[in-house]
Amino acid sequence: MDAKQLQQVLEAVLKQQAQTTSTANNATLASALSGRITTFNYDPENGSTFESWFKRFGTLINDDGKDLPDASKVRLLVGKLGEEEYAKYSNSVAPDTPDIITFNDTVKNLKLLFADTRSLFVRRFECLKIKQQPNQDIDSLIGQINAACENANMALTKEDLKCLIFIIALRDDAHDIRQKCLQILEDARIKKKSINLKELAEECRAYQLVKESALSLNNPRADTNAIRAKPQHLKDKGGKQNQKFVRHFAKAEPKLTQTSQPRGKPTHACASCGRTDHWRNDCRFKDVTCNKCKKKGHIAKVCRSTYTANSISIVQKPVKSFFTINNQGEWWKVNVNINGSSHRMNVDTGAQATLITTQLWNKLGKPTLFSADIETMNCNGQSFATEGKFDCMVSYNNSTPIELTAYVSQAVKHDLMGIPWIKELEVIPKEIMKPCHLQSISANLPITDKNSLINSLQTNFSDVFGKELGHVKKFKAHLYLKHGATPTFCKARPVPYGALPAVNAELDRLVEIGAIKPINFSHWAAPVLAVKKKNGKTRICIDFSTGLNNALELNRHPLPRPEDIYMALNGAKFFSRLDLRDAYLQMELDEESKKLCAINTHRGLFQCQRLPFGVKSAPSIFQHLIDQLISGISGVFGYLDDIVIASKTSKDHTKTLKLLLKRIQDYGLKLQLEKCDFLQEKLLFLGHVVSPEGIKPDPGRSEAIRNMPAPHDKSTLRSFLGALTYYGRFIKKMREIRSPLDELLKKEIEWKWTETHQKAFERAKEIMLSDLLLTHYDPKLPIIVAADASKDGIGATISHVFPDKTEKVIEHASCTLTAAQRNYSQIEKEALALIFAVQKFHRMLYGRKFTLQTDHKPLV
Repeated sequence: MDAKQLQQVLEAVLKQQAQTTSTANNATLASALSGRITTFNYDPENGSTFESWFKRFGTLINDDGKDLPDASKVRLLVGKLGEEEYAKYSNSVAPDTPDIITFNDTVKNLKLLFADTRSLFVRRFECLKIKQQPNQDIDSLIGQINAACENANMALTKEDLKCLIFIIALRDDAHDIRQKCLQILEDARIKKKSINLKELAEECRAYQLVKESALSLNNPRADTNAIRAKPQHLKDKGGKQNQKFVRHFAKAEPKLTQTSQPRGKPTHACASCGRTDHWRNDCRFKDVTCNKCKKKGHIAKVCRSTYTANSISIVQKPVKSFFTINNQGEWWKVNVNINGSSHRMNVDTGAQATLITTQLWNKLGKPTLFSADIETMNCNGQSFATEGKFDCMVSYNNSTPIELTAYVSQAVKHDLMGIPWIKELEVIPKEIMKPCHLQSISANLPITDKNSLINSLQTNFSDVFGKELGHVKKFKAHLYLKHGATPTFCKARPVPYGALPAVNAELDRLVEIGAIKPINFSHWAAPVLAVKKKNGKTRICIDFSTGLNNALELNRHPLPRPEDIYMALNGAKFFSRLDLRDAYLQMELDEESKKLCAINTHRGLFQCQRLPFGVKSAPSIFQHLIDQLISGISGVFGYLDDIVIASKTSKDHTKTLKLLLKRIQDYGLKLQLEKCDFLQEKLLFLGHVVSPEGIKPDPGRSEAIRNMPAPHDKSTLRSFLGALTYYGRFIKKMREIRSPLDELLKKEIEWKWTETHQKAFERAKEIMLSDLLLTHYDPKLPIIVAADASKDGIGATISHVFPDKTEKVIEHASCTLTAAQRNYSQIEKEALALIFAVQKFHRMLYGRKFTLQTDHKPLV
């Protein structure tokens, strides 16, 4: 070895020693810094954000750790994140990993991810609400104010300050107005626009009027103050006004008295909107069209087409022909419960409607009346007037209350129970009613025979129920490739000999109906596999996960939430379900997309001409089509290839069915008649049975649950818990039931099936096999939200209170406590349960009053 080689060896050794020393020094420095930095736990409610944490420790990392390489600083920073925070961060940067991101980018990402969730104006609002606590000294208060002002960026303009003072000055019960104001200010800040107090007040007034109008239109029966009061233009001057008028959300007409007004101010209510703070010429509603009378110049709230007579409000409806027979002689009387109170009525088997006196109507609290859709006559053929009709909850002999219709008339002297009530309440047993053929009495009312309806639909829409493949006329499906995507070609998979005849037959069928066509060459190709369906037929499934799906941009048209559909079915008594034949295949691909959807089979290449199952964007593309198909048709809901029609009457149902089938015909779609259900009283939809009473799980799953063996490893336990999750909304305190089973799934827990686990398993099966029923959400009924906490989980229930004071559950919810939350005191757990309940049921609670229940007395 010469001198030059020796020199090179020495330099290499020295360099390696320096690197080793540097690495050791870096590790020592990083370890020392880590010991001086506390773990970051995200808690925005208490001001613990990443920005505040980094203000404290960022200087330490940047100054004392300035000699650390960038990767070491990233490891140090990420290593100080709590478990939940690290999981959330790593998910947010996926598919990248935290270690390949630079330190500066890591800090930037963490500041965005773990920022203060409150808007700037909410922080300012809370800053101005600071008050000295009983045991707080001056220095502590000043420190709190400095920190809050810094966090709220309190460099306020004069108008900003006035807006905040306005929000603080709002009454305590004006929560929604306050929330709307904060939203307006935050939106303006994001758009970098200035807003003054006058503009904010205008926005609030507009919001107020819109909400009042919406309440008036959407919930007329709940608006009892507006019903009992005469319209303002019919009141006597100086008459008493409703003393319960609320300034922000008035339920009665605005108060008008002959008090003196300042010069130049209006002396009467605006005829366009009912307010008294402007002249009609300046009213923003002077050119709108009324939703009640369809005339221009006013809103529904002040519409004069709704008149009052004897304090009864009538809403006009179409008129049918109807006879009421008033028998003479001895009456048969029964006691019935109407809207929670007992009343005695005369049973009249000759009356086709239930008629009550105005005296009973007054006792019931004068419920809202709608115009009577009948003409009434006595047994002598003489007509008499009715004041209107209303719906009420009625029960007989302690039966479950049901909703029935009663008519009010000043001409009757007795409360008469007619045939509809007699039949529904079973005052006369059904066995006795049947031979009487009482339906002939109601010959003028629409009676729809299911079989004749189906025959009529088949005749009038024969092409809709045809056997051939449908072809959407409106548009073609397009698949979008990601930029730079390269084709993937997969070879054909072998087909089992026993399945060859069925696969060949299915390929021939698809070619015959035009769903696929043979080709000689393609850059793209996906393999296929054969799956046997329940009816014994074979379906060819295309495995696009082999390449095409990864190369496609996802179509993001949203699928409807099943919960929203179930909620919209409230009040319906008749249901139908339409099933589309070979649903996706009815939509043609455009030419560009056809080239992407080639399949490789044992018979060579085929090109898909129609939208195939298995393509990543197919569900969203097809849902977009269904949403367009049913748009504008009331009572129709679509979830992919299942379309549901729900109506309150058979007449409306038939009308909607025909309208929808005409739309389907225009689109070129085809239905599978044997899978359609018409005029059902209950319906299986999206795995649940829907009926007028509510929703419950599919009873078809009972046998599978009953025969389900106990899990023998973590994989089979996960499968069972997945099935149990399906029942989550139906089961109270779900987390308590499954808690022992969840423990077994933890990584650090060794699998050991004990008697405790077997009991939890059997209890869960027993509950799943019980009669589980949830009522429909009804915006007109009062709501109770209850919450409870145990040592391992929290649960919540939202219920309706019906007129007979019974409570029925709308939905249950539960959540397992985290390791940190398990350390909370019991009062903190109970408070957390209340917060969880309100957040979970937010969509049903927002914008309305409700009762919040807790069994933890220290919270009250």
